[in-house]
Amino acid sequence: MKLVVDIGNTKVKAGVFDGKRLVEVRAYDAWRRDDLDRLRQAYAIEGGILSTVSGMPDWVEAATADMPFLIWDRFRPDWRFPVHTAYDMAALGRDRLAIGVALSCLYPRQTVLGIGMGSCITYNLVRADGCLEPGAIAPGVYMRAQAMHAFTHALPQVDLDWQAAAWPVPVAVHDTETALRCGAVEGVRHELEGFIRRYRNDCGAIPVVLTGGDAGYFEFSPKKRIFAKPNLVLVGLNEILDYNK
Repeated sequence: MKLVVDIGNTKVKAGVFDGKRLVEVRAYDAWRRDDLDRLRQAYAIEGGILSTVSGMPDWVEAATADMPFLIWDRFRPDWRFPVHTAYDMAALGRDRLAIGVALSCLYPRQTVLGIGMGSCITYNLVRADGCLEPGAIAPGVYMRAQAMHAFTHALPQVDLDWQAAAWPVPVAVHDTETALRCGAVEGVRHELEGFIRRYRNDCGAIPVVLTGGDAGYFEFSPKKRIFAKPNLVLVGLNEILDYNK
């Protein structure tokens, strides 16, 4: 069994893999030593990888010293990847590279667009020849809602719990909170549709994969070749782990 950990800007995801099969995913607000210990008690973890964009806990190296464990907290020029890119690898986000790697493995010899929907929205095209072409970075749903509150005097902070609210948000609204939700959520929806249309104008009817915590706001039909794969970064990190054994 392999342990794959993704420490993002606001959440931590830990996935247990048996080969290429994702056995379990656990989510945390922060990554603690007892979280690792519980996973190692539940599974025969033989190695793993940790990727972080927000700093590495100081206990990780000592806690994983007894097994092969890759730590991806900065640019690693000696690591190998099953994709290539003209983008500056030292500046490329680890989540974006992991998305590209996952797509190249899940859609071999196909051109596919992956959209990461976390704190920010990222557009990541993988060509059929394995070339990763990172595209735009835009504010995510929560960031948009927070910005409207933070940079004005009168607009409130609104709850964007998509599991508790009624979706989609109506465009004809009768209060400020709903207007803010509409602007944040429906604004992103139209942005997504616009970018997807532009990529497909250039590349044909390519599949599109949404991933990340905010993908749940949006329901796109598989008939339109738009799919949701919430754990794409974990899948990509698992492939990177295998590629660098």
